[in-house]
Amino acid sequence: MKRYVIKTCLFIVCGLFGIALFNAVVDPLDIYRLVRLPGFNDIKPRLDTFSRLAKPMWLSARPYERLALGSSRTEIGIPISSEKWGEFSGPGMNGAVSGARLTEVAAIFEHASLVAPIKTVVIGADFFMFNGHSLGQYASPQALAQDNTPLDLLLNKAASTLFSYKITAASLYTITHQRPKYDKYRRSGQMNSAREAAKSRKNGYPSRFQRFADSFMERIWSPCKSNAYTYKGGKFDSMAIFAEILARAAAEGIDIKIFIPPAHARMLEALSAAGHWPQFEEWKRDMVEVIAGVREKTPGAAITLWDFSGYYDLTMEPFPAPGELMTWYIDSTHFSEAFGRLIIARMYGSTQQDVGHRLTGESVPRVIEMIRTQQQEYRRRHPEVLQEMQKRFQKINRRKKKTGKSC
Repeated sequence: MKRYVIKTCLFIVCGLFGIALFNAVVDPLDIYRLVRLPGFNDIKPRLDTFSRLAKPMWLSARPYERLALGSSRTEIGIPISSEKWGEFSGPGMNGAVSGARLTEVAAIFEHASLVAPIKTVVIGADFFMFNGHSLGQYASPQALAQDNTPLDLLLNKAASTLFSYKITAASLYTITHQRPKYDKYRRSGQMNSAREAAKSRKNGYPSRFQRFADSFMERIWSPCKSNAYTYKGGKFDSMAIFAEILARAAAEGIDIKIFIPPAHARMLEALSAAGHWPQFEEWKRDMVEVIAGVREKTPGAAITLWDFSGYYDLTMEPFPAPGELMTWYIDSTHFSEAFGRLIIARMYGSTQQDVGHRLTGESVPRVIEMIRTQQQEYRRRHPEVLQEMQKRFQKINRRKKKTGKSC
């Protein structure tokens, strides 16, 4: 009996060790990086599913100095490899996660400030991520330094990435899905923008543009039946969280650049049709005010806010001929990597490209008024866009009142 128990225990231990070794070598989340072979584990098709677990662990494991944060707009469009990051030339990663809310951006930023020698951070500030009705806790707190001791992080890493049933399934999926169409991520953490662009070309830009506009009108800008938008929801206050991010960056001497992404003009018309335009303008003013408050408490804080929204040549890019690619857009809300390089170059001062405006207390009224003028001119030339968006929102809103969240 004793021998049987010993053999059983040895079998279990060897089995667990074998599973752990298998997951470490296949490395579906690209955490350990022991081996990476084409046709075996070079492509990481399950990384998108576990990005909230993986990216904090990347930050814990490597001395990153540059960091991009935000939602899928940043994850797809902001290149870490761009040479336009000015004086900041150290190792960098794209830590953005799809659908990120401000609470999640704050959690990853705090984690990064605790575990990595971060010198500069770019944050893509989406209007939707500030809605208090959508805020929640970070989905993988076991990966965050602020919630765990170093020993906890080590044990959690082993439990979450070596002995997890879900990760073992991801490892099996990885070695059986090594075709280019599953190549979703680069090693920098940036999503494969070329892959996303190819999907738009294949499916057709008009339908993909409208699909994103519809989803934003129905649930992204506001999940509420009432279509409500507010900074405060439950125990969360998004503007207070925003101030905490900036205060932490200022206290630790981190250069931080916030940018409002350049949604396509058609998406801006959807935002207006959904009734959020006044709140969109007020949101810009409120961010400027929060930044001024942090600067007042920490003189010399390296904080800048840039606005790349509006109606100008790049954001009004027309649909291409069938089978061709757009230059500046992947869909109505996600800009291309080419646009991302312009954004980085503009914010880090290596180009005079006439795109984007720095928002300050003095400039924000002027920029808001300029965009209003651009909007009126766009509507004069393309009245059908707003009309179509208004019709679609009326239909969406009737459905939303039945199925939306009670806020």
